[in-house]
Amino acid sequence: MRRIKLLFSLSLFIFQFSQVSAQRAEIGMNEGAAGYIGELNPDQIFNPSGINVGLFGRLNFDPHWSVGMHLNYGNVQGETYDFREKPFDITHEYKFSTRLYEVSMIAQFNFIDMYSPGKKARWSPYLFAGLGGLYFTPRVDSGNGMMPAESENQVKPRMDSYNNYKNYGIVIPAGMGLKYKQTENWTWHGSFGYRHVFNEYLDVYSNKNLYVSASGDSGVRKRDAYLFVNIGISYTFVSPKCFTF
Repeated sequence: MRRIKLLFSLSLFIFQFSQVSAQRAEIGMNEGAAGYIGELNPDQIFNPSGINVGLFGRLNFDPHWSVGMHLNYGNVQGETYDFREKPFDITHEYKFSTRLYEVSMIAQFNFIDMYSPGKKARWSPYLFAGLGGLYFTPRVDSGNGMMPAESENQVKPRMDSYNNYKNYGIVIPAGMGLKYKQTENWTWHGSFGYRHVFNEYLDVYSNKNLYVSASGDSGVRKRDAYLFVNIGISYTFVSPKCFTF
């Protein structure tokens, strides 16, 4: 009997949660600029060089917290002479262009309640952070035209070994933004955030085999990262009654 009651209670909870979640579901899209940070650009943290577009769906658990699935595409590019500092083992100039395909789960915290009944606020800053995966396809031009990058030998011709690389990795998105609620359903947002990547080949270059000083510092970044600056719009599915929490 106790098991039946427990099963009934659990079923009721799941049903109620699914009903509430359906009322608070949100879908949207965004677009903006993309930038790169890595061995060739260790210091210019805001250096847009490409574009990004994305789609997302999220659940708003209360007026402050939400969790969503994000699908993003971006492109970053650069040339060695664009950057003030270069690792010393680059023997010639080259260009790179890398396409980014990201899937991530992101949690978001709104500082101001814009959705509870009686709330008149329409603006709210927010923070976000999450975890995801990245697949990227770099291309490089070292004097013979742009072509798919297969190894570091294309930019480090003096290397003895044929150093292939993995074109995927874990990514950690984090940043901040600002929302504007135009209506009960439609919300505009702008965001600024970095993606730290557990991979160092976005620019077809790694710090492996570099000279390391006595302090243990090779002078270049150990991991690459990229930047997304976005504007976007979202639609929240609110029940006809009200958006209550």
